[in-house]
Amino acid sequence: MHIDPIYFLDRMTKYEALILVEEHNEQHKERWERERFNAYITALSNGAELEGPMDLICFPWEEKPEQKKLSQKEVEARRKRMRDTYEQYKKGELKPVINMKNGKI
Repeated sequence: MHIDPIYFLDRMTKYEALILVEEHNEQHKERWERERFNAYITALSNGAELEGPMDLICFPWEEKPEQKKLSQKEVEARRKRMRDTYEQYKKGELKPVINMKNGKI
């Protein structure tokens, strides 16, 4: 972005300068996020197990999503549901979603 120095120093209002600085910062954010995404793709292709680009780095302008803390009652309910589902599968009441022999759905 090029601005005439005379205009910037002599005629630009504070409001215009603020808009200019915000736009400049926004361009830097986009560049940083693009580079983080490239690093994420590179890490995945090298075997890293990441859920998303924010696992690499979280920038100050982002809020890392909070993980919901489960109560002990919720944990036990999920375990019971998983055990029940597994027992149904063992009895032949459920069919697998993925064919383990060829990996097809």
